[in-house]
Amino acid sequence: MKRLFLAMAACTALWAAACSTGSSIPPPPPPVGPFSKADLNGQYAFSMSGSTLAGNFARVGTFTADGQGGITGGLEDANFPGVVNTQIPFTGGTYTINGDGRGKMTIFVGANQLNFSITMVSPSNGYMVDVSTSNAETGSGNFVKQDAGAFSLPNISGSYTFDFAGISPDGSGNPISIIGEFAANGAGQLTSGQEDAVELNSVFAGKTAIAGTSFIFDNANPSTGRGTVKISGFNYVFYIVNRNQIKFMGADVLGELLGDAVSQQPAIPANVSAINGDFVFIVGGASVNGTFARAGRFTANGNGALSAIFLDNNNSGTLIAVPPSGAISGLTGTYTIDSDNSGRGTLTFQDTISGTGTYTFAFYLISQTQAVFQDQSLIGAIGNVAPLVADGSLSAQTGAPFTATNLAPKFVFSISGISSNGQTFQTAEEDFVGQVALSNLNFTGTVDFNEFAAGLIFLDIPVNGSIALTGNGSGPNSQVFNLQPPATNKINYVVFIANPQTLYVLGSDSNRVVSGVYSAQSK
Repeated sequence: MKRLFLAMAACTALWAAACSTGSSIPPPPPPVGPFSKADLNGQYAFSMSGSTLAGNFARVGTFTADGQGGITGGLEDANFPGVVNTQIPFTGGTYTINGDGRGKMTIFVGANQLNFSITMVSPSNGYMVDVSTSNAETGSGNFVKQDAGAFSLPNISGSYTFDFAGISPDGSGNPISIIGEFAANGAGQLTSGQEDAVELNSVFAGKTAIAGTSFIFDNANPSTGRGTVKISGFNYVFYIVNRNQIKFMGADVLGELLGDAVSQQPAIPANVSAINGDFVFIVGGASVNGTFARAGRFTANGNGALSAIFLDNNNSGTLIAVPPSGAISGLTGTYTIDSDNSGRGTLTFQDTISGTGTYTFAFYLISQTQAVFQDQSLIGAIGNVAPLVADGSLSAQTGAPFTATNLAPKFVFSISGISSNGQTFQTAEEDFVGQVALSNLNFTGTVDFNEFAAGLIFLDIPVNGSIALTGNGSGPNSQVFNLQPPATNKINYVVFIANPQTLYVLGSDSNRVVSGVYSAQSK
């Protein structure tokens, strides 16, 4: 899961162990599994955000894989600090896919090349990390197979839930989160919508109406699904994934935004009775102290009341569990659903045990079981000024009790955040992608990761560890993630299980703020 990162400078080595590739340790044997180059076959839309020496960047585009190890073409738009490059053609490339679904991809852009580590969730989608050392950058994102039959304006029709995050294009340089809903009429017009925008160190406005210009399809590149649109004064390029999903990137030089819009399912509820059961959430972003991530769970009773609320957050290395770790029962709160059929709702609760404050969130439903989620808590704020910006996902929790036998046997993961060398935060973004096999809550696998510093790219690193369930597993659990030589390090996580196929993880170490998702691998 990729969200907000502040501008960072180059740094020194972060790991306690050797960081060079000059190790005498033999390489691991080739991974086994059902995947091969043939599984990456067709046209895929991708999006990614991350960091360079000059600041944050975002990219969105499409590539075509031939199923035999070749990238036969593609197109991207990229937003780097002070420069927006549009309609950049790919002139070719190569890729590999191991048996475990992990692989490498090189894409040629004129005389330059982009290098990625990728891991396939399935033949239709996967996660990716930027390992382009020549550009001194790192980033993470995902790719999804496109449906070329959806590449036309009539397929942009109905109501969409969206989540855009990055650096505000207003020129302030502040991190920003924008979630909301818009309706399109299939003839190119954005007809209505509303959004909640939270910008760090800015006055929080709450829900506001949005306006937009027409969706303009890129007739010069009709096979890519590309187009442009303006929403609430900001310019975007978009790539149609299919009839239910569109990828967006901000095209304004003063900021960097990235996100997706997903079709809302029929019968979006307009009252609290439709929201009933257990839910988990994860958000990431920035606070006035630095990088920020938060995860939790709650139970909604269908009548506006919340119970069994548990929350963990990591605010630039300061860890807080609400209620305190070891508490048997969670907190209580309330939630609302707007009556305008926008799918918007809010939830609020107060920490009555430790007294850390009042927590407030907004969400826009994709369905009765999924939503985009935004933190609107004003804890520590002076007046109505946002002290933090964070957004992410809300999912219904199903499948409990969770046990050693009902979790998926194989997971692909994408984890991003900030690592500290013990001096200051925002010293180095780090991005992980990999695959693990799980047995009796113990796992082994392989990971690729990029530390935002010269020479700190690690490929094909063995990893092992374990998950410890608390009670029936529906609340906060824990995970130990052990990187093996030459990148020896242990990372601790809090784990919230959405279902046996989806785990949300939040780093619980004081020297890093990371968060992400484990998705069951299928083929």
